[in-house]
Amino acid sequence: MLHSIFGFGLRLPLVLTLLSRARAVPFHDGNALGLGYERADSVSASSGRLVRLPGRRRGPRPAAGALHGGIGTDGAAPVYRVQSDFDYQSLALALYQEWIELDLFHWGLAAYSVDEFEFDGLNAEHRFLLQHMAEQEVGCATVLTNMLGPQAPRQCSYSCPVSNEREFLDINLQLTRWGEAGVYGFLLHLDSPPATQLLLQSITIEARQQMILCQLNVAGWYGRSGIKLRDARGQRFGVT
Repeated sequence: MLHSIFGFGLRLPLVLTLLSRARAVPFHDGNALGLGYERADSVSASSGRLVRLPGRRRGPRPAAGALHGGIGTDGAAPVYRVQSDFDYQSLALALYQEWIELDLFHWGLAAYSVDEFEFDGLNAEHRFLLQHMAEQEVGCATVLTNMLGPQAPRQCSYSCPVSNEREFLDINLQLTRWGEAGVYGFLLHLDSPPATQLLLQSITIEARQQMILCQLNVAGWYGRSGIKLRDARGQRFGVT
């Protein structure tokens, strides 16, 4: 019966041996008392077995399945707000970045026609993807604003130094790259772990955007095979 359940072609004695070993508690080199129990004197240290019962507890035992140690694992509810001036200035910088990206995505989709996008091979699905990125920026900006509170930076009026939709996409690629790299630089230095976690999720979205923009068939500073460009007269030519 047991042999047919597992279906591994193993003999029954071997399966039972594996199951018995799986129930053994491994020795933790860092702290043998990490689970809140003393090690039995009758068990050698080399075997590394911890006695759960009838071992004596040295203190309150962690929740079932929880490991000893860790930051923010005591069950307290996280507070998503800044805890220092460094936190505020860092999240404010990230919010300025999000405002610029949000405005730029919306502006480019409104400024350039369907024909201009499709001339460079960007169809309705590509434009829908860019619109989705703009909506993601709304969410990221909202999260940062809520953590910063009433003094959070507000959205400004921006001017974008681009002349066509290819440059619009290229500057989005650069902005997402700067934002991703910049946040990774100060992320681990924040005083608020809950704020750090939300900012990490936000910048992970930005990293995905940057990867998507890298794969679009548009002009970029570093060049890619098969890029479509246009000369001063609007004639398209290929670069390999």
